[in-house]
Amino acid sequence: MDFATWMDYNRGETLPGNTDCQTVMEHRTTAFKAVAIRFVVVGSEGRPALRVGVYGVALRSKDIAGPGEQLKVDLLKLVNADQYADVAVIVQSGREQRTILAHRCVLAARSSYFSDALIQCERQQRDTKRMLQLIIDNIVPPEAAASSTEACKLSCDIMLSVLTYIYTSVPPPPHLLYAVGRVAHQLHLGALTSLTESVLFTRARNPDTCIDAFTAAFHEGRSDLQREALQTIKTHWNNISLDWERLSKQQILIIISAVEEGKIPQ
Repeated sequence: MDFATWMDYNRGETLPGNTDCQTVMEHRTTAFKAVAIRFVVVGSEGRPALRVGVYGVALRSKDIAGPGEQLKVDLLKLVNADQYADVAVIVQSGREQRTILAHRCVLAARSSYFSDALIQCERQQRDTKRMLQLIIDNIVPPEAAASSTEACKLSCDIMLSVLTYIYTSVPPPPHLLYAVGRVAHQLHLGALTSLTESVLFTRARNPDTCIDAFTAAFHEGRSDLQREALQTIKTHWNNISLDWERLSKQQILIIISAVEEGKIPQ
């Protein structure tokens, strides 16, 4: 996700998501910014409904209550920003690499891993007046993606999410939760590791997100989260509309098997 690319969504305009939908925004008094919006038809005959997934929401300063939230918004502006940046975090995958700009004082204060890594960089690069270069290899190995370019892009997105958390304590977007959790563990970012696990279980227990949580847990081989999501599906079965097109054949068979075994009511 490119956190620098925001789109405005205003009353009465067409929302540029994966389809076009005219927004009425009856209960919202102000415009907002977001990276992406996804629409999924979830209603049944006679009961039309549309699930709207909003990713990367940014509230405008005047909409945010409390100095703590305003601080997050202000610090978010520094993520991958030229202003006062003094370290280049170079994300590499194979021969591809991308650079994310950061600030030594923030990284060192928020992460013992980055504090130690920056000390090593200063010793090796000596001229601390120049921008330090901190290289992080193979967050996503080239063989794990369609190409080394795709692997590098995904690696960059993951590291941006990690840095965004370091600056603002904002959790990563849903589609990067597992990847960010793994990187957080590798970088000894205990608080971020705990946060991603907490969000994953929260999504598995939420009727609105349990299907997506189950799908992701299946791909990741997380049986604990699959069980948690299946329990939510069982409890709220009558109120959940399954988006069958997004599930693989094997995932559908697992749900059907759970129904046959009585884990989910028919």
